[in-house]
Amino acid sequence: MLKLELPQPLSKGICHSDFHISNILYNNDKFVALLDFDDANYTYLLFDLVGLIESWAWTYNKYEVINLTVAKKIIEEYTKHRPLSNVEQKHLFDVYKLSIFIDSVWFFERGDAEDFYEKRKIDYLDQLGRENFYNVLFT
Repeated sequence: MLKLELPQPLSKGICHSDFHISNILYNNDKFVALLDFDDANYTYLLFDLVGLIESWAWTYNKYEVINLTVAKKIIEEYTKHRPLSNVEQKHLFDVYKLSIFIDSVWFFERGDAEDFYEKRKIDYLDQLGRENFYNVLFT
């Protein structure tokens, strides 16, 4: 999986691009507001879905793997509000990897370029593969 596939028809628009629990304001367990728009930009609409998956489905333990069962539930809930096109479903894997590449630029200083957190995530996704990723999440 050395090459990302980001076809022209992938939907683009304004994304928050930093969607995680610390950027959500609640009042009495009810969603009130989304905060921190400093990373918002015009990009692939899948970036916000990727942020949700990253925040809730990635297991931050010594195995560093994505919990695909949780990811699938996140996608099911997300698509109740914004259905994904077939192209978006087929290339969520690629946008996810792109987001990790972007993070690796921001956090490259974390350690040795031979082995750092984001590289291990990419290695895991490459081992899983685009087709398996799609099949588990969308079929």
